[in-house]
Amino acid sequence: MNINKSPCLIKSNNVSLINKRVSINTMKVRIILYLLINLVILNGCSKIISLVSKNPDTEGKVNIKSKYNQDNKVFTENKIYTYEVNQENENQTINFELTLQVIPGNYNKESKVKYKYYYNLKSFSDSIIWDYIDTNKHFKWEITSVDESKDYVCIHPPRAYSLTSLELAPFPAIILPPNQEKSWETNLWVGPGWGEYSGKTIKNNYKITSLRYINSSDFIATISTTSNSKLGSSSSKYTYNSIEGFTLIKYELPNKSMITLKMKY
Repeated sequence: MNINKSPCLIKSNNVSLINKRVSINTMKVRIILYLLINLVILNGCSKIISLVSKNPDTEGKVNIKSKYNQDNKVFTENKIYTYEVNQENENQTINFELTLQVIPGNYNKESKVKYKYYYNLKSFSDSIIWDYIDTNKHFKWEITSVDESKDYVCIHPPRAYSLTSLELAPFPAIILPPNQEKSWETNLWVGPGWGEYSGKTIKNNYKITSLRYINSSDFIATISTTSNSKLGSSSSKYTYNSIEGFTLIKYELPNKSMITLKMKY
C-alpha cells in the first residue's frame, strides 16, 4: 500500500502530485506504519482491511452517505463500467472481462471503486489456477478509489492478481478543463506490500496529445504518459470521454507486458 497521500491529488499544473514523501523526520513514522501494515495479509493497497472498517466492500448497501460522491458527474454511485482486457505477457496471453463499479461510501477520502475480475481459467496452468479462482463467487475482486472534481479526474487502476504491474504505470488522469498540449508531472513513492516495487519512486509525465469536442461542453481527449523508475520505463495512453470516463487504456510496461482495457458499451 502507498502509505502516503493518494497519487490522485492533482494540485496544479506541472507540479508533482506527491511532493517529497520521505524525510529523516518522518522515518520513525514510516517504520511504525510498515510494522502495522505487515500485520495484515496484503494483496495491494486495494485489499488492505482498515483497522476501523472490517469490511470495505459496501456493494449493494444503502444509507451510506459520502460527500466525496455527491458532485461526481462521471463516476456516479452504483454506475458500472465493463472492460475487455487483453494482457500480453512475455510467455502468456490473458483475455478476461473486468467491471468497475462505484459503490457507496468513501475510500481514503475518495469515491470508492470495486473491480471484479472475470477470468477465463483456460488461460492458466493447473499450478497457478487457484490464484484466480474464488470458491464462493465466479469472480475475483478488489477495492480502491477514484477522485473526481471540477479540476481533475484520476482513477486508481486495477492492480491485483494478474495486473499488479500496473502499479508501475501512471494512474489514468486528466486535468480540467482540458487544453491541447497540456502537460504535468507526478512522483509516486511505492510503500510496503508491493514486493520488489516497494520503496521505489516512480516519476510520471503526462501530456494531452489530442482533444476533440463533441458539443459545447463534452469532449474526448487522449493523454499520453511515460514513467521511469529503477525498475525500468513504461508508457501508456488513455482516452477520456467526459461523459463515459476512461474508455481506452493502453500500457507498455517494464516487464515487456502490454495491457489494453477497452470499454464495452
